[in-house]
Amino acid sequence: MKKWSSASLEDRLRREKTKSFSFKQFLRSIFNWQAEDKKRTNAKRRIVIPNCRFYGVSNPNAEYAKNEISTTKYTLLTFIPRNFFEQFHRFANIYFLFVQFLNWIPALNAFAKEIQLIPMFFVLFVSALKDIIEDRRRYFADMKVNNRKCKIYVLNQAPPKSEKQYKIKKWKDIRVGDIVHISCNEVIPADILLLKSSDSSKTCYTETMNIDGETYLKQRQAVSITKTFEEIIDSIEIHCDPPNNQIYLFEGNIVDKKQNKTMPLTIENLILRDCVLRNTDYVEGIVLYAGFDTKTMLNNRGPKFKCSKLERMLNKDIVYCIIILVLLCSFGSICHLIWLQGFHEFKNVLFMVDKIFDLKMEIFYSFWSFFIIFQVMVPLSLYVTLELIKLGQIYYINSEDDLFDKESNKRVECRELNIAEDLGQIQYIFSDKTGTLTENDMLFKRCSINGRDYKHDTRSTYGLTIKSIRSLKSLRPVRSRSISSLSKVPIENTELINELNQLALDSRTKRPYRNQAMERLEDFFIVLAICNNVIVSKNPHRDAISEDKSVLTNMKFQSFNRQAASNQSDDILKVQQRGPFYESENPDEIAFVEAAYRYKYFLIQRDNEEMVLSFPSGKLIRYKILKILPFDSERKRMSIIVENLTTKKKVLYCKGADSEIFANLTKNQDQQTQRIVAITKSHVSKYGQEGLRTLCMAKRNLTDEIFNEWLKIHNACETATNDRQRKINESAKMIECDLELLGATGIEDSLQEGVPETIAALRAAGIIIWILTGDKLDTAVNVAFSSRLFSRDMEIISFDTQSESETALKLEKELLNIQQNEEKKVKKIGFENRFKRALVIDGKTFFFLLSKSLQMQFLEFASYFDSALICRATPYQKSLIVSLIREKMKATTLAIGDGANDVSMIQTADVGIGIYGQEGMQAVMASDFSLPKFKFLRRLLLVEGHWCYYRSAKIILHFFYKNSSFVFLLFWYQLYCGFSASVAIDQLYLILYNLLFTSLLPLSFGIYEQYLPSNVLLEQPYLYSNGRNSKVYNTKNFLMAFLEAIYESLIIFYMAYGAYFNSEIGIYEFGTLLVNALVFVHSVHLAFEINSWMYTHVVAFLLSMISFYGFIYIYNLFAIRKTLFKQAFMVIQNTANDPVYWFTLILITFLACAPKLVIKSIMNTIHPSNEFKARVKAKYEAEEEALIEAIEEAP
Repeated sequence: MKKWSSASLEDRLRREKTKSFSFKQFLRSIFNWQAEDKKRTNAKRRIVIPNCRFYGVSNPNAEYAKNEISTTKYTLLTFIPRNFFEQFHRFANIYFLFVQFLNWIPALNAFAKEIQLIPMFFVLFVSALKDIIEDRRRYFADMKVNNRKCKIYVLNQAPPKSEKQYKIKKWKDIRVGDIVHISCNEVIPADILLLKSSDSSKTCYTETMNIDGETYLKQRQAVSITKTFEEIIDSIEIHCDPPNNQIYLFEGNIVDKKQNKTMPLTIENLILRDCVLRNTDYVEGIVLYAGFDTKTMLNNRGPKFKCSKLERMLNKDIVYCIIILVLLCSFGSICHLIWLQGFHEFKNVLFMVDKIFDLKMEIFYSFWSFFIIFQVMVPLSLYVTLELIKLGQIYYINSEDDLFDKESNKRVECRELNIAEDLGQIQYIFSDKTGTLTENDMLFKRCSINGRDYKHDTRSTYGLTIKSIRSLKSLRPVRSRSISSLSKVPIENTELINELNQLALDSRTKRPYRNQAMERLEDFFIVLAICNNVIVSKNPHRDAISEDKSVLTNMKFQSFNRQAASNQSDDILKVQQRGPFYESENPDEIAFVEAAYRYKYFLIQRDNEEMVLSFPSGKLIRYKILKILPFDSERKRMSIIVENLTTKKKVLYCKGADSEIFANLTKNQDQQTQRIVAITKSHVSKYGQEGLRTLCMAKRNLTDEIFNEWLKIHNACETATNDRQRKINESAKMIECDLELLGATGIEDSLQEGVPETIAALRAAGIIIWILTGDKLDTAVNVAFSSRLFSRDMEIISFDTQSESETALKLEKELLNIQQNEEKKVKKIGFENRFKRALVIDGKTFFFLLSKSLQMQFLEFASYFDSALICRATPYQKSLIVSLIREKMKATTLAIGDGANDVSMIQTADVGIGIYGQEGMQAVMASDFSLPKFKFLRRLLLVEGHWCYYRSAKIILHFFYKNSSFVFLLFWYQLYCGFSASVAIDQLYLILYNLLFTSLLPLSFGIYEQYLPSNVLLEQPYLYSNGRNSKVYNTKNFLMAFLEAIYESLIIFYMAYGAYFNSEIGIYEFGTLLVNALVFVHSVHLAFEINSWMYTHVVAFLLSMISFYGFIYIYNLFAIRKTLFKQAFMVIQNTANDPVYWFTLILITFLACAPKLVIKSIMNTIHPSNEFKARVKAKYEAEEEALIEAIEEAP
C-alpha cells in the first residue's frame, strides 16, 4: 500500500506525531467543560481520505473524533472532584463547610467537632449516591449504542496475499475515513458520504425519524463518479465543512487526485447518524463525521444540571435565614458585651478567674460562637431529606401501574432526580407534533365524487389476534412496519365498491357507453394512485453480503425498474398476488395510494420515466411520466402529466387545496357540473369542520400541440439564471388551468390515543400549550383542532408575513388591539384570567419575530394567548423560544418530543420529556423523563407532579419552622445566661435532632402523602393551580412558618421554665424536657398536615418516638463519668420519674398545636379552599357509594 503524498497530508502526520498531554484538557474533563471539549470543532475545512490506504502507517484521519460516545457526567477519575465541585455549587453546602471550619478553631469550639462532621458527610454521601445512580443509567445506555455492530471495509494482511473484505466491528471502533456497508433496515452509525447504492439509479431512501421525528422516507443520492468502487477508494479525497449542528446543510467537494477533477457535494449526498436505511438493499459510504462530531450528537448538548423551581426558591429563602442568623448573632454578641460591662472586676466573676480578658476579642468570639450554635437556622438536614424523598418519589413514579403502556411494554422512566416537583408547577408546555401527538398513520376517512359523500369508518385492532388483523387488512399494502402495529384499519364504503364493480364489469364486457360520471369516478382513483412521488417495491430488500466476506462490487441486484424488462411480467404478477411495498416522504401520498389500492387500483410499478397501474377489471395500463410539477406553498397543489401508452392521450392530473382547485376550474361548465361543484364545496367545508385534511382532485386533457408548446416554455424557466422559482411557478400555472373537477378527499392524521383528552385537561389546568412542528400550516392547524388545542369558539390570530418590517407593523397593530380589548376585562394578564385566544405562526414569520428587535414585544404579545401553533419551526427556533419564555417571562417550562430535532428544546426547558419512538432514542436519552405515549403526560403532571410539589413544599416549610423554633428556643435561654453562647441542651441531641429524632415522619410524608386522591385531581384539573401558582411554598407561607416557630418556641421554653421555677433541677434535666417537647410538638405539627393517613405514617410517627426515647435512655445509661458525655448520665431516668415532666410535656404539646388546628378549622368553615371543597366532596361521594353498595348487598 503506497503512502499518500500531499503537503496537507504531511502536515497532518507531523501534527499527529507531536501530540502531547494537555493539562487543560484534563481540567476540562473534571469540571463542567467536558461536553464542550468533546464538541470542539476545527475552524478549517475537513479533509478525509479512505483509511484502507493507510494500513500499518500513521493515519491522517486519527486527529478526528472517534465514534464512541459518552453522555455520562463522570468517570472513575473525575467523579470525586467533579461531584464535590457540583455539590458545593449549593450555597448551603458552602455554608456548612464554613461552619465546620469555625468549629475546629479552639477559641470557638462550641460543639464536639468530630461528631459535628457526621451530618455534613452524610448529606454529601447521599447526594453522591443519587448522582451515581443517574450516571449509571446513562453509562449502560451509551454502552448499548457503542456496542452495536457494523460492517467495515478493511485490508486483510494475512498471507498469501492482501485481501479487501468487510469485517464486523462495533460502532465505537469506527473512525473517520472508514468505508462502511449498511444493509436495509440498519441504523446509520455515523455521518457518511454516500458512494454507492444497490439501486441502479444510485439513490437510497432513509427514515429520519430519529432526526426530525418523521417516519416517511427521504431520498439520498450517491456521488456521480463513473468508476468502480475500488478505483473510487484509491483515488478520492473529500474536502468538507468542519463539524456543525446544521442537519439540513452540508457543503463539500470530492477530489479525484488521479484525474484532477473536483465535484460538488450537498446534503443530498450525506446520510446522518441514527437514520435508518429503507427501501434499498445496501449502500456503501465513507465516514466523514464520527461520534460527537456528527450532526445528531452536536444537537445533543449532553447531560445538563437542572435545579427545580422549588429549590431555587429554597436557595433564596436560605439567604433570608442567614440574614436572620446574622442579626441574632449580632444581637447576642452586643447583649453579651453589655452584660460583661456590668462587672467592674472580672476577677470576681467565677468563669473569668485567671483569664486574660479582651472585650473586643470576646465580642468577636461571641459572635462566631453564636453562629455555630445557631447554625441549624440554615437546615442542612433539609437537603439530605429532600434527596431521599426525591429518590422515593421517583421510585414510585417509575413503578406506577397507571403510567405503564401494555402495547409497547414500556413505562415512564425518570433520568433526572432533581426536578420531580417541577412537574407540579408547569406553566408552559412546548410540544412537537409528528410522532409525539400523532401516530404517523394517515387514514382515508371521506371522499366526495360526483357530488356524493362517501364515508369510510375505521375499526380498532386492539385486542385482535394477528390472524384476524391480517384478515381485516388483506387489502392494505405494507409500509415498512409490522402489520400488527397499526392501531386502526379502514373499512371500504359499500356503495362505492358497488359502483366500481359496475365500472369494472362494463370494462370487461367492453360496453361502448360510459357516462361522464363513470369517467370521473375512474379518473378520481387514477389521481389517487399516480399523482404522487411514491416509491414502489416488489418485495422486501435483502443484502447478499455475509458477515465476514466482502460484497462482490460487480454483483447485480434485481431492481424493480425498466432494466429488468425480461422479468417484468413475473414481477407484476408477484405484486398483484402479494401486494406492493409503498413508501413516501409524504404521509398523505401513502394514504391516497392505499385508498386506491383498497378499491383495486394497484400502483404496481414505477420508476423515473414510467409507471404501471392495475385496474379493478384486471387490465394493466402503462403510463409514461412526461412531467411532475411538485407541490409548492404558493400554488398549493401538485400535478403530474402522463401519457397513456395504450391510447396515446396526454392528461394532467392535479391535487391541491380546495381554494386553488376551484379557482382554476374551467368556465365552460354545464348545469350538472356546476351543481356537482357546489355540492363538493359544501362537502369540503364539512370535512374541514370535522378536522380532516382536505384536498381536491382535478384533471385536464392535453393535446400534443398545447403540451409541446408549454414544455418549451417550462424548460426555459427551469434553466433560467434569475428568479428561477418564480418563473417555474408561473409556467406551472399556465398549464394548471381549465381543470375538470373529479372530487375531494378528507384525510385524518391519526392522533395517539388519549391526546385530545390530555390536551383538554392540561388546558383546563391553566397550562399554556405551544405546538412547535416542522409540518406545513394546514396540516398543523387541522391537528390543532382535532387535538383540542384549538376550539371553534376561540379567536385565532394568524401571522404569515414576508419581511421583518411587515412583521413588526402587524405585531404592533395586533398587540395594540388586544391591549385595548383587554383593558375592559382585566388590567394585567394572569394565569387565572384565561383568554380564549390562539396564535398561529408560520416558520418564516417566526424567524422575524425571534429577531432581537422584536423579541420582547413578541413575548408580551404571546402572553395574551391560551395556546399557540408554530409551523415549519427549526430545532434552533424551538430551543430559542423555550429559552426566551423561561428566562424573560420567568415561567416554568416543559418540552416534549420524540425526535433528535427536539433534543435542544428538551434540554433547554425546565423539564424535558422524551417520547419513545418506533426507532429513535435521541430525545429519550436527552430527556429528564421518558413516556411511552403522550397521554401519560396528563397523570404525570396533574397527579404525580401535584403530589410531588405539595409534599416537597410542605416538607421545606416544615424544616424551616422546625429549625427556626429550635434556634429561637436556644436564643430564649441566652436571656438567662448572659448571652454567653451556652446551651441547656446536650450537644449530641443538637447534632442528632434532625438527623435521627425527627427524620422518619418527614420522609414518610414526602414520599407517601396524597394531598388529594388521584381521581379527584384528574376529574378537576383546575386544582393544578395549587402548584402552578406556587400557593403552597411562597413568601407568605415562609413568613408564617417563622411566626409559628417563634410562638411555639416561646410556649415550649416558658412553660418548661415555669414548671421548674425555683426548683433544684439541673440544666441538663431542663434541656431534656425542652428536647422532648420539641420532638412531640414538631411531630404532632406535621401530623396535622397529613390528609391521607397510611400505615407508613403511623409507623414513622411511632418509630420517631421509640427511636428518640430508646436513644436517650441508652445514651444516658452508658454516659459514665469518664466519657466525653458524662453530663448526660442518668438524666432521662431521673427526669421521667417526675409527674411534672409528663404533665408539662402534654400541656406544651396542646398549647403549641391547638391554635394551628383552630385557625385551620375556622378558615375551612368561613372561606374553604378549592382543595378542601374537592376533598370533602370526594369523601361524601365515597361514603355514598359505600352506602349504596351496602344496601344492594343487604338481603
